[in-house]
Amino acid sequence: MAKDKVPRGIRQLVLKRLATIATGAALCALDPAPSLAEIPGDLVSDVVEEAASPEWGQVEKTSLLKLLVQDGRASVRSSVGEVVDALCPEDASEEILRTLAVDPSLQVRLGAARALARVLARAKPMLRLEISVEWALAVDSRHRLALARALHSAPRALATDWILAHLGRDEEALVRAAALGAATHLPGAPSDALIATMLHDEDARVRARARKAYRERLA
Repeated sequence: MAKDKVPRGIRQLVLKRLATIATGAALCALDPAPSLAEIPGDLVSDVVEEAASPEWGQVEKTSLLKLLVQDGRASVRSSVGEVVDALCPEDASEEILRTLAVDPSLQVRLGAARALARVLARAKPMLRLEISVEWALAVDSRHRLALARALHSAPRALATDWILAHLGRDEEALVRAAALGAATHLPGAPSDALIATMLHDEDARVRARARKAYRERLA
């Protein structure tokens, strides 16, 4: 069944309210989450969809998404991850994704990784390399984890093998496991070597995944 279109007048009221919340958050350092919670989530989703319209300028799109990542509802924050790479330039997308990658919700964090994969796929080679290296060397392990997950679907490119090898030595087992998962999707000697190395990982779950990947390579 087709989704009912929200009347333009209501959308305009929602936009006006969002603008007021954004101003209060910027000028008075107020937490916007309580005020955002007063707006029904379906109306917020409609506004996010409308932001793809040519009538919206780049600044307005970016400002809206930066506000909505502070919404207390995981469903709203997830909707930001679904569109951020399409609505914002790479630098703004990356800034927003850094926030979503450390979100309390696993659903939001996984969405951020998928969006990061799309950003990497669209970026020119040198920018892709720059983004990948920055995330691979991030202090917060959740950013490194997001990159490792993104590399599951991002196309192989310059330094991908080096980055996966680096992530495969990460101090966090979750990051190492995600790097292993990405390597299993990539043919070639570098990926084979990473899988073989992780057969001796200190974490039992990583070793188990490595054994499974190793057997699949031999099959």
